[in-house]
Amino acid sequence: MKILGIDPGSEESALFGWDNEKEELFCDARKVENDKVFNYYKHNFDVVVCEMIASYGMPVGKSIFNTCVWIGRFWQASPIPFETVLVKKIRAHHCGNARAKDGNVIQALKDRFEPDLKPRQRPKGLFKGVSRDVWQAASTAIYWGDMEKIGIK
Repeated sequence: MKILGIDPGSEESALFGWDNEKEELFCDARKVENDKVFNYYKHNFDVVVCEMIASYGMPVGKSIFNTCVWIGRFWQASPIPFETVLVKKIRAHHCGNARAKDGNVIQALKDRFEPDLKPRQRPKGLFKGVSRDVWQAASTAIYWGDMEKIGIK
């Protein structure tokens, strides 16, 4: 299964194309302007999985609402199945704790895919050059792939 993971933003979104069978990058891992996300739907993905916005009791501003609008546009334009996942599920899956922070998720992915990486050393393999938002898109795609492998969605 080929999965396009999206970490949505109000102006730009991070993308990570994951080939779940081969456990490798399928296409670019990058941050792009939101109106260019639609171009990635042409890359023969089986599913688009987008991190979903949720309210945790804190006030939100215009950028959060703009992000919600973009999620809806991505969903509406998708020619293939489009799924959303709450960040707490992704964090609980990768770290065993829904309250884990982004840094914990990044470390969990490094530990899983590059176990020989020394502390503070930059990834050399799958995650070479990956930036902060792209890590979140990667964690989303890999989460979905793991759920698909065990038959849970």
